[in-house]
Amino acid sequence: NQEKKGDHGSIVYMPVQHLPDRAVWRGLGGMLAGAGSSRGTAQDAPRLLPPVLDWLDRLTNSRALDPDHPVRFRVVAAGYGPQSSTIAAVTEDAMNLHMAVLTDSDLKATVVSAIEATDKAVFAVRALAGNLASASGALTDGPRERAAEQAWHILDRPFRAWAARLTAETDVQQELTVWHRTAASLLRKLADELVESAGDKAWKGRHVASTAGKSSHLD
Repeated sequence: NQEKKGDHGSIVYMPVQHLPDRAVWRGLGGMLAGAGSSRGTAQDAPRLLPPVLDWLDRLTNSRALDPDHPVRFRVVAAGYGPQSSTIAAVTEDAMNLHMAVLTDSDLKATVVSAIEATDKAVFAVRALAGNLASASGALTDGPRERAAEQAWHILDRPFRAWAARLTAETDVQQELTVWHRTAASLLRKLADELVESAGDKAWKGRHVASTAGKSSHLD
């Protein structure tokens, strides 16, 4: 829509929003999964890196900064009110990284992949909580959201610690496997707790109306 308002088909990029209720690391994927602003066209780069990351990339390539220089990555996020006409909330979060995580293509891809995999895993836990609630005859929205909040809380400190140790010398495949195993272990424990606390009603299941109007057993 913004490009239609411009002249001569000019390319318009809009900022990626970070939700204030999310930890800073959950928004890293949106900031790292882009091309440098000096490279390519809109067809080649549907998303651009923030200019500050381009600048840091030039500093490391010119050896002005060491790839393993420590960085305190900080985000200040504003939550907008109705029709984005007011600011309803402002939050701040930060995490420790090495410069290479923000500039090295392999490390950036590794972090983005880890975040995407984690998001899918939390969604699976959320779905499990909803299914358990449905099987016991309870409403599903509350249990799903509580399970997701628990999952993100459990993963928060471990992910920050994992990302903080990534350097230019990191074996990216090995470290990605380490994170997958760490996250899987933590979320399986949470899933076991959800099943254990579901109660007898969820174990027995119940009859529910299917979309075709027929009764089916949910367990």
